[in-house]
Amino acid sequence: MSALHGAGVAAAVEKALADAAPSGWVVEVERVSDGADRSEAAEVAEGIAGDDDVIAVIGGLSAEVVRAVQPILD
Repeated sequence: MSALHGAGVAAAVEKALADAAPSGWVVEVERVSDGADRSEAAEVAEGIAGDDDVIAVIGGLSAEVVRAVQPILD
């Protein structure tokens, strides 16, 4: 998947937050790359799963990568 696809997803998330984020919430969107690789994605997911400040994960862009990280992020 291209960076362009990731940029589109990020723009949609930013717009949705601007339109619907609860009043008083400060939400930061941080883009990370999974490298379109199962091993790299799993490593990134481990870091995300261990961060208590993370409230949501949106993505990845390929089914193979999503299947690799789902058990980690569940």
